[in-house]
Amino acid sequence: MQELDHTIDPSSSEPEEWRLPSWRRVLTAAAVIVTLLVLALVPPLISVNRLQRRIAHSISDSLGRPVHLDGVTLNILPWPGFTLQNFVVSEDPAFGYEPTIRANTVTARLRIRSLWRHQVEFTRITFTDPSLNLVRNAQGQWNIENVLLQASRVNAAPTAQQGAGLAPRFPYIEATGARINIKSGNEKLPISLTDADFALWLPIPNQWHVRLEGLPLRTDANVTETGTVRVEGTLDRAASFNDLPIALSVEWLKAPLGAASALLTGRDAGWRGNLDLTSTLTGTIGTAVINARTHLSELRRADFVPANTLDLDLQCSARSLFRSGVLTSVECTLPTSSSAISITGDLPDIHHLSSAQWQVSSTAVPVAWCIDWARLFSQRIPATLTPEGNLSGTLSSVGTGNLHSAITLGSNSLDASMQWNQGTLTLQPSPLHLGKDLQGVLTGAFTRTGYTMHLAATGTHLLDLNNILPPAADSLDKLTLTPKIDVTCTRIWGSAQTCSTTPEPTHKKRRQKA
Repeated sequence: MQELDHTIDPSSSEPEEWRLPSWRRVLTAAAVIVTLLVLALVPPLISVNRLQRRIAHSISDSLGRPVHLDGVTLNILPWPGFTLQNFVVSEDPAFGYEPTIRANTVTARLRIRSLWRHQVEFTRITFTDPSLNLVRNAQGQWNIENVLLQASRVNAAPTAQQGAGLAPRFPYIEATGARINIKSGNEKLPISLTDADFALWLPIPNQWHVRLEGLPLRTDANVTETGTVRVEGTLDRAASFNDLPIALSVEWLKAPLGAASALLTGRDAGWRGNLDLTSTLTGTIGTAVINARTHLSELRRADFVPANTLDLDLQCSARSLFRSGVLTSVECTLPTSSSAISITGDLPDIHHLSSAQWQVSSTAVPVAWCIDWARLFSQRIPATLTPEGNLSGTLSSVGTGNLHSAITLGSNSLDASMQWNQGTLTLQPSPLHLGKDLQGVLTGAFTRTGYTMHLAATGTHLLDLNNILPPAADSLDKLTLTPKIDVTCTRIWGSAQTCSTTPEPTHKKRRQKA
């Protein structure tokens, strides 16, 4: 250890710091004595019950809601302040009677100088394991609207402001181990946020900064490892709730797809991979612009592991009407291997996805890319299947649409034209060529429940489908095929394909008259 080198004045035998002016030494000693006296004498003189009412009244004025406390404990060390027991913020009766906020323990660190100005001002307020209920009523209003609006009207100075001013400084508010529940009226929804850490402070006048991080949970399903949700941004003052300016970033990171689908829908959709969702909201709470990116990596089905998984990168933008729960001007882009798929539309009710009005359009999407997606559903598609050709067209949730694709694979080809109408994709009569021998016309229909395909052809190479696309050849080997082929195959999604032949019509000979 190095020794301290004190500089010695040749004219004195005492170190320099020992030769402080006597008045400074006196003031220092006096300050220490006064501090000790304050710590010893002030606590018994303070009326805790009076402070309890004053603290509850002060918080109630800030939130615009009744606040109840069961007790207040005065703390001197390590920091002057109070510990509030059983802190409860009452709910607006229009949204129910369960408390908006409940916390067994709240610690408030006091700005001791504020007492000399007859104010109760805190530097930091900490909630330990609180519970917060977010409630939406039938009119689309949220219970925190008036709380946020009331808080924005309170005149406050920035949290980190050094000196006191006319307005009290806004405290640094934090919560650890919080649980955030979501309710629709009196019904508590199964999705909540747990183990959440929250922080709110005022970095500059009239602008609050908020930070939230927690683990999403579904209470009616055994769902674990659902990733992490993070929210961070700013909230400014405004005359009305819808006009409050916001700038938020929202992230849902490292969520396994199986757990993510179970969290959102209540059941595992059977997908595996990882989900990362990032988005920003800018504008006002009433009308905000949303920009979002959804990245799926190592995407595959749960029931088998394909030779290659897929990555998906979907980027979307929309305008959000918070109060009515509407998304308008939705525009999404899904890149493919060499082009992109465009999705546009509106979502009149974000709580009912079936209300969506959408249109999907594509230009020159490689058929090989579509086959890669098909491999996620079947492990029987050969890795050597690399067809050439592109898929182009438009599909819509209302009205009709069309798709067209010219596919070639060696000497095999299919020139397909499809029409979309109210959830059914119909394959129009399309020429099919398998090698040199089999030529015919393929028709069919695809619905939400399954498909039906019909082939009328001449030739002897229909069973060669087993070498090209095995799922298309299922049950064909059980049929007696003739050079003139008339085959119909059907499949209900999730079950096996069945095929049957249409017998050739028999012509009865007319009996000759005698």
